[in-house]
Amino acid sequence: MNGDKVNLAIQLKVSLEDIDPPIWRRLLMPGEASLEDLHWTIQQVMGWLNYHLHEFQVGERRVGRPDYMDDDFWLDDPRSPLEDARAITLLSLLNEGVTEFHYTYDFGDDWHLSIRLERAIDVDEPLAAPECLEGERAGPPEDCGGPWGFMEMLESIRNPSDPEHDEWMNWLPGVYDPEAFNVAGANWILGQRMPAEPDIHDMLGWMGAVPGRLSMAAPYYMRLWWALMTRECSSPDEAAAVAGEVIDHFGNHRDVKMARLTPYQLTALINGEWTEEGTGICLHEDLEVEKLADSRMLMNARELLLLLQERGSVRTTARGNLPRDFVQELAGRMVWPPAKGELMFKHTRVWNEESIWGIYELRELLRLTGLLRRYKGTFRITRRGETLLRPEHSSRLLGHLFRRLFRDSRSSVLEELSPRTAFELGIPYMIYRWAQFGRSWQKPADIADELVLGYVRDSFHMQIRPEESADLVESRFLRPLEELGLAERRREAGLEDGPLTTVYRSTPLFDRFVSFVF
Repeated sequence: MNGDKVNLAIQLKVSLEDIDPPIWRRLLMPGEASLEDLHWTIQQVMGWLNYHLHEFQVGERRVGRPDYMDDDFWLDDPRSPLEDARAITLLSLLNEGVTEFHYTYDFGDDWHLSIRLERAIDVDEPLAAPECLEGERAGPPEDCGGPWGFMEMLESIRNPSDPEHDEWMNWLPGVYDPEAFNVAGANWILGQRMPAEPDIHDMLGWMGAVPGRLSMAAPYYMRLWWALMTRECSSPDEAAAVAGEVIDHFGNHRDVKMARLTPYQLTALINGEWTEEGTGICLHEDLEVEKLADSRMLMNARELLLLLQERGSVRTTARGNLPRDFVQELAGRMVWPPAKGELMFKHTRVWNEESIWGIYELRELLRLTGLLRRYKGTFRITRRGETLLRPEHSSRLLGHLFRRLFRDSRSSVLEELSPRTAFELGIPYMIYRWAQFGRSWQKPADIADELVLGYVRDSFHMQIRPEESADLVESRFLRPLEELGLAERRREAGLEDGPLTTVYRSTPLFDRFVSFVF
């Protein structure tokens, strides 16, 4: 034992209701595990993907994720309020005398599971992850129609003459076996210690396929899950060997939804260092300053850093912004698009960061990049900023701006918009696709589906209207690319500026500055 501290684990049994023969799992969970942790454990041992909402019923209490629920949908619900599953532990339920409660997943298919808390066990060390002790039969596939649809599906796939047999067989994973369940395989999945709410970045990190709220890696995850359930493996080492074989196979599989990139190549795009020596996206930071003159963002970043260097330090305003006289001088030195510059100088009387958004955006970008700092009421250039301000390091400065915009912090930070996680993390793929499509003039609305990663697009379109994705492609990718001098845009004659009437193409600088190595 660890001193006087007692480590408790909870043994419990999860059984799917209304199914015969039974489908069940016996689990060992840390005593301090929350009901939300139990939810994710059930998802993993059943082979589900958390596509749908869920809820626990503990007596008259309803427990789930209030932040996932639509207030309007639940406004007229006469039942008790929904408590937060993250705040209720298995041990607290056991201490309250609760021995049995229920779990519902997918309010359309209505999978009802009974959960029985069997006993608390003293363990020498806290459990590193939940463990599966026993179980029988595979969990039903997602969206198969609930218990009755599942039973009909089983009858159909067992009868080749059934009218729906071929349709079901095409819809199911190729290795689907309703009788299959492997404890060692389930424990390998549980042992990966996935985050409570995996996002696209977790899913691409190979395990390229963690069950989550996005469909990004669902095909890979399901193939991995079924391989672990159906292949011969009775020990952790054997399960790890099977998983490694499957992951390596699919990691090198060219996927049509990823422009025939493999998951390993896509991971290199997203997780690479983005230097000339790296893999994935390579930035050539040895270009002469004369070849960078079309990069408006680079030229303006140099002007801001140069003005800070000239002044030594600049006191902030009470709101923490650059002072008016600094903004006025900087605005006169910066390079502006012709129409925007003419409009600003003609109509703007008081120049500050709030009235000239481009200056605030640039200043914040340079702060995030570590080239200037705000400390104790003053702005000043950093040593790194002074180094990159030298003309011979201009292409390195451009590389810092590029990485900060598209890899490290994403443009949504600068736009003060709520982050679209899947969209933002798919931007490296968009850069790769832009190299293929950007040589001719393109409308955002026409090219959005080609630029956005297929799995992201499928998930993204469930959250917003399809036409909105063109606006996001333009505001968070094409416009910043233009500011960097790596794309150019023009209006189509006689039409108002907007996503359907503005066209973009890459510049020669894009081809000189960006390349790809796998």
